[in-house]
Order: sequence, then C-alpha cells, then structure tokens
Amino acid sequence: MPRVHRNLHSLKKGSKSLPWSYYQTSGEKVRGAYALMLENVTPKNPSGQAALACLNGTGHRAVFAWLRCERLTVYKDFSLAGKSKLARLSLDPTSRGRDRFFHVNGREYTGSARVYLCPDGSAYTSTENIKND
Repeated sequence: MPRVHRNLHSLKKGSKSLPWSYYQTSGEKVRGAYALMLENVTPKNPSGQAALACLNGTGHRAVFAWLRCERLTVYKDFSLAGKSKLARLSLDPTSRGRDRFFHVNGREYTGSARVYLCPDGSAYTSTENIKND
C-alpha cells in the first residue's frame, strides 16, 4: 500500500529536495515528488515511544506520521484550479492540542476518497465521502 509523508528536508534554505516523499510498496526505495494525488486515503497519526520522544525533544527525528492510500498519481505540474469541494488537511505534530493529529477545520481526519498534496507543502482533501468521526 503506498505511503506518503512531508519531506522536511525541503524546508531547509537552499534545499533541492522535493516537498513530498513516497513509496509504492514497503521496502521500496523512497522517492521524491513535486505534487501527488492520493485515492482512498487513511492517515497514520503520530504515536508510539519514538514519536513521543521526538516531539518532546529527547529522541531522534523520524517519520512518525504519514498518509496511506490505495493509489497515487505523481505530478510534475499541478494546480488546484477547477477542483471543487476541497478542505485544507493540516498536521502540526509539535502542538499539544488536536493539531497534533491530522485534522480538517479542527476535526480529526480519519480518511477520505481523495487528497491533493501541493508543491508548496499544503494538502487538501475532498469533502465528499470524508470519513471524519
């Protein structure tokens, strides 16, 4: 099952890293992407001892939150123009509140039919068929 996460290396000044990292199957080499569209998406929120240690500043930086999907499409040129019924998908793992988990407008995000990962690092989810509890 494909897995995608934000590439934090791309945020460093002068970085040539692409904003998103993904692989199609477990064990495959991680690839970089400019933009992606994910279908039938579920999140893996920060959890476990490694995530807590990293968030508390006592551990090593690691990938501990990502999106899983049934299918992904990689884009070299991308725009949200013409796409309707979208909401911003957010995550701030350094937050002490609900923002620590994937959320849409403050409500915990548990999955949706489609997610668009943009070149600027932002993410948007389709609002139809959203699986918020």
